[in-house]
Order: sequence, then C-alpha cells, then structure tokens
Amino acid sequence: MVGVREVGLKVFGEVLDTAQRFLVTREKPEHRHAIPSGNVVNVFVVIEAMSPLVIRHNEPEELVTMFVGSAPAPAILNTKLQGVARRTLLYNILTPLYNSYEEVRKAVEEATGKTSWQCYVRPHVREGTRPEQGEEAVEAYCGSCPACLLFGYTMTERGAGPRYNVKSHVEGDVYVATVPVAKASMKITRNAVHDVTKTTEQALFTVNAVKPGTLFVGKVAVKDVTLAELLLLLAAYSRVTRIGAVQTHFGEIKIRIPAVVFANRELGFGYDLARQIHAGGGLTDLEAVIDAVQGYARNITRPGEVLYIGDVSASVTALTEEELAAVAAQAWRDAAVLKASLELFVSSGGKKKQ
Repeated sequence: MVGVREVGLKVFGEVLDTAQRFLVTREKPEHRHAIPSGNVVNVFVVIEAMSPLVIRHNEPEELVTMFVGSAPAPAILNTKLQGVARRTLLYNILTPLYNSYEEVRKAVEEATGKTSWQCYVRPHVREGTRPEQGEEAVEAYCGSCPACLLFGYTMTERGAGPRYNVKSHVEGDVYVATVPVAKASMKITRNAVHDVTKTTEQALFTVNAVKPGTLFVGKVAVKDVTLAELLLLLAAYSRVTRIGAVQTHFGEIKIRIPAVVFANRELGFGYDLARQIHAGGGLTDLEAVIDAVQGYARNITRPGEVLYIGDVSASVTALTEEELAAVAAQAWRDAAVLKASLELFVSSGGKKKQ
C-alpha cells in the first residue's frame, strides 16, 4: 500500500517538506500529545452554491445573514458546514474504506481491540425499560475513530475508565457571501401536507433561499493534527456536496480550497476576507473570488510560516481509493495514540509522571 508521505507530496508537492514542522507526529502514547502545541493549518475555502440553498436560522423563511459594511449578506454558520463534513468523513470515507480494505480493518482492530466498528448517533429506548414507557436514550459516537478524535465528542456514563470530553481540533468561522442579500437571494414557493386535510391544497409557503452561483468565503483552522489526519479532513471537506435544509430538493454545493497556511497561530478571518471583497463592490466570478482569497492568504502570511497556493480540493478529490485507504489506516493509528495519550493525561491529573 502507498505511503502517507507520498500522498502528501501528491497534494502539496515540495512545500510539504517545509510545512511538516507545523504538523504533529504520534508514535506512542505520551503526556505531551494531550497538550496543545500551537500548530495550526489555516485552510481557506470557497463555497459555491450549485442549486438554491435554504439556510435557516429561527424561522423557516429566514436566511442566516450578517451585515458586511452597510448591507446584509447571506452566511453559512460553521456548525452547519462542520456537521456535514463530519458525516461525510464517517459515511463517505471511513466506513466504505473500512468495508473494502484489509489494511484499514487491521488498523481499526489495533486501535479499538474489536473486530467490528460503527460510529453514529443513534436514538433508542433505554435498556431495561419497556418500549411503551418511551424512555429514550442516545447512543453516542464511538469515541475511538478519527472522526471522533478530530471533531470531538462527549463521554457517556457507560463504560469504565477516566471521564473526559474531547474538544474538536477543527474550528471554523462564519462563511459569508461575496455579494449582499439583494443580489444573492431568491424566493421559492413550495407546497406541504396540510395538518388538517392531509392534502397539499392551499398549503403553499414561501422560503428565502440563496441563489445558485452565489459564492461564500471563509476559513477552517485545523489544530495539532498529523499529516494523515490533515489529508483526511481535506478529503472530507472537498467531498461535501449538500448543506442546509430541504436537502432532498436543494442544497447542492461545491467546496474549493485555494490556499492553505501552515503556522504556529491561527490567522485570517472569514468575515475580514468577506469585508475586503465587499469593500471593492463584491464579486460574483469564481476565478476572481479565488484570486481574492489567495491574495488575502499571501498578505497575512509572515516569514517562517508556509503558504501553499493551489487547487487542494481537486488534488485530494483525485486521490485513488488505495491512496485514501492508506491515509485512513494511518489516521486510525494516529487517533488511537491520541486517545491513549488523553487517557494517560486525565488519569495522571494532568501531571507528567517522572
């Protein structure tokens, strides 16, 4: 099976050699792996609406908006994007590779000590209660896979061992449209089943939606990750295809990653980037927006930090299944070391054993 470094060179080229110092390596469980190192991979994204988007806030017809200068612009909250990225990683990458590649299954067995694996939130009737009592419980994420260790999870009451929650290594901000609401929104009238008549007659309603072709800009900060984990995250974000409400009808998007900055700090803000674009009158052309994002990344990168300019999303999407399987297998091993390091840290009360 191909090596992870070879895959990294395919995505980032020779830039990887200088960027490597901003990535972590985990060979065995150690106290220090549970402590933030300050290394951040700043991933700048452009999100293109390929169909109408229904981005709800409090009311069905309300768009999520924020003022950029003197006019409101549509926005996508990070909780929405991060949620679909996590599901994409679980359902479209990790699970299919686990089912198809012996190397991945072997890494999972080494990481979990189990011969089977699944990870999803599943509501169910609590054990020991009768179904008619309706006492519902939620089966949490597995707490062992790369998705859990990268995006975080909350410990349940079940099981033995130390109690701790895992914070996400992935932190995004708001993704703001490059033009105001007046240019980026449209109204869609739909029908629904009437509560009383159970028909669609006279059950029309109208929602505000984002127009197809609208572009959003923003940044994702990825903290303290290995090369395999970074590649896996980039693959997940690049494979996100839908977002928002009413995804059976709308919500198609395409994500591009035109710039990445490796540093020991988080730098740049999606809102600041959008503000600069709006100050110039806004942009609707994809190539012009990509140029603006790349120019912004250049301007905020200081000496000693590593800037990569290129179509990262196209590179990771073009990876073969075998290459992605190699990345996933190593990410499973890295996640297992991180989990063991966290348990070592918690069990020691945060004190390093001499």
